[in-house]
Amino acid sequence: MKEEYKYVWEKSRNLYRVVIDHPTYDKESQKTIHHYVTVGKAKEKNGEIEFGAKYLLEHQGKISQQQKPQVPVAKETVLCGERIVLDEAARRTGLKRILTSTVGKENAEKILQLAYYWNCTGAALCDSAAWFKERGFPELSSPRISELMRVLTEEYCSSFIRKWVQKKASSRKICYDITSVSTYASDIDIAEYGYNRDHERWLKQVNLAMVADQETHMPLAFREIRGSVNDASTLVNTVSELIAYDAKPEGLVMDRGFWTESNISYLAENGVKCMIPVPSKLSWSKKLIKEMKARVYENSPYVDADDEATYWYTVYDPRKEGRRVWAHLFYSPRLESDRKDSFMRKYHRCKQELMDESPIESHQRFYDEYFELSTRGRGGKLHVKEKYHMDEILANENFGYWILYTDFEKDALQALLTYRDRNFIEVGFDDMKGSTDGRRLRVHSTDAVYGRLFLQFCSQILRTELRTMTETFRKETRKYATSPRDMLYRMRSLTKIRYKGRYKDQYVTLSKGQRLILEDIGIDLDLNSDSDTADTEALINSDHA
Repeated sequence: MKEEYKYVWEKSRNLYRVVIDHPTYDKESQKTIHHYVTVGKAKEKNGEIEFGAKYLLEHQGKISQQQKPQVPVAKETVLCGERIVLDEAARRTGLKRILTSTVGKENAEKILQLAYYWNCTGAALCDSAAWFKERGFPELSSPRISELMRVLTEEYCSSFIRKWVQKKASSRKICYDITSVSTYASDIDIAEYGYNRDHERWLKQVNLAMVADQETHMPLAFREIRGSVNDASTLVNTVSELIAYDAKPEGLVMDRGFWTESNISYLAENGVKCMIPVPSKLSWSKKLIKEMKARVYENSPYVDADDEATYWYTVYDPRKEGRRVWAHLFYSPRLESDRKDSFMRKYHRCKQELMDESPIESHQRFYDEYFELSTRGRGGKLHVKEKYHMDEILANENFGYWILYTDFEKDALQALLTYRDRNFIEVGFDDMKGSTDGRRLRVHSTDAVYGRLFLQFCSQILRTELRTMTETFRKETRKYATSPRDMLYRMRSLTKIRYKGRYKDQYVTLSKGQRLILEDIGIDLDLNSDSDTADTEALINSDHA
């Protein structure tokens, strides 16, 4: 069927808009519905048509040679959807602006380019060349990436960290945690054997300490630490750095691995409040649980979304420190069951190891606590004796009970929710290792370690903002994107065509999911899309009249 061009006068533009009608018959209403598609413009009615670039590309064979103007030559086709979303994340967080002001425009663009790649692919940087080319990024070869990592030293990036912490520590309550990043490299000074969170004990590691805002979950600062250093010994230096950045936190939320008497005293002396679980082996902790365990049932339990109950009781100033501090005692039947099962499995496993004369070094403390070894008879047969009767062990072990020590939250249930919310930083570490190539260090010299971790840190900032975006999506949009991975995957096929000369760039037609995502994050692309059918039909009718 030959297409019929209709000329619609637009007074505001002083020209004719040329459209094509694609009518469809609606059986329910028994009416013909008109769909007008704009194909170009003309200076006079029924005159020569200046076709739009998008229509030309799609319908070149349908346009007569008399009407067909010079076709614009495409310069290149680039995938732009992921970049549009990540540019918005960099703008919202202020990451691009602060990077530019502290490390320079050229380095800032390279850092963002690499962070974009990690968020979209999670692959090694050495495989990035094709991805960069498809998306119109400048070439960034492996030698240039290595040079960038060596430039990004701690001294060079310190001004960025200072500005970033001061800008983003909005709630002044922060979470602190450490993870380990393994490496195959043998000549990195700070890579050492230590407690490996990924259970890769055969590899050396560098520890990565990170603080993040409790309210927004935004990463604030990081430190690289020798792989053999234990968690508790890192706290003082981390807080000292935050104080030096003029960003002393009001409250610090940590896990039990950071508990030492010296750490608690240091925080109190420097006016930094804390929230931390108490190790179950401490004598005062055992005594408090023994004395107060029956009182947890005095209050109504907190029941979470999984229908699991947690009972609670609060003790003011439990260690008689003479200051405002609370010990919130919690009991969970589910936790008791899990811990008891875990203990009994370990107990029988360790006993069998001793009987088989194949002890494991890491279990030695457990052996010493619960078993005695002796030899019998002339042959000196090994005999394993249990130190305590099982009834006595189960009576003394406080399965299911734990204490949350804090000097900034007197309400037990609010303290419980605040502490549980700190899980986001562990999720962030998992996300970094699983989604942005953070499981391996992938550098082979000490002078590149900080730069590599800094790039990882910037990538995690963007990942956090993307997650915040998806959490605000409408229900309809969440059908297409419920996580950063979903959103970037959905957007990656969005293509932009760049032309030589005076022609504007053209975007291909959006899918429904892409359109909803862009609407929810507030981006309006100039798509040169079809005009509103109702308005076009009204103009045609008035022209005919």
